[in-house]
Amino acid sequence: MKHYISLLCVGAVLVGSVHSAESGGTWPLSDHNVIGLRCEFRVNPLGLDASRPRLSWVIESNDHGMVQTAYQVVVDGVWDTGKVVADQSQNIEYGGKPLVSGTRYDWKVRVWDNSGKVSKWSEPARWTMGLLKPEDWTARWISTEIEQTVNPRLRRHDRHPPTSLMSGGNSILQTSPRPPWQRSM
Repeated sequence: MKHYISLLCVGAVLVGSVHSAESGGTWPLSDHNVIGLRCEFRVNPLGLDASRPRLSWVIESNDHGMVQTAYQVVVDGVWDTGKVVADQSQNIEYGGKPLVSGTRYDWKVRVWDNSGKVSKWSEPARWTMGLLKPEDWTARWISTEIEQTVNPRLRRHDRHPPTSLMSGGNSILQTSPRPPWQRSM
């Protein structure tokens, strides 16, 4: 029996150290999850044109009295808010380094509750920037201009037939009140 109790104590210490490592080691973990990460109101959007995208999330909790009191947002390599004391979880404006066209950014969030406990980090979400400046566009535009390298004699004369076909004879292009099959040849 003593052996069983000591195993339980060792197990509890190990579980506590794992939770402590996951949370950054300084705050007790809460039972809340951060889910539903959105950037500019979309899940993992592609081609954003906002230079300061807005981030939002939802907190999942079984505790009906739970209130967010702080948050931390990390955008890999470009922005870490640190602990921000605020209950806001909608429309948090990006405030890091300038974003680069065509780049993918991964981000995650954790929150603190009214008991001072911190949640686990959310599952990572992402967004990809579109082309932000005119000089980022490098493709040729589609146009209706006809290239001048085509020999005009090789073009079909659908719209402007040569005048030699319109002069004299029983030309099909000659105007007549009767259709061609009723004309005498």
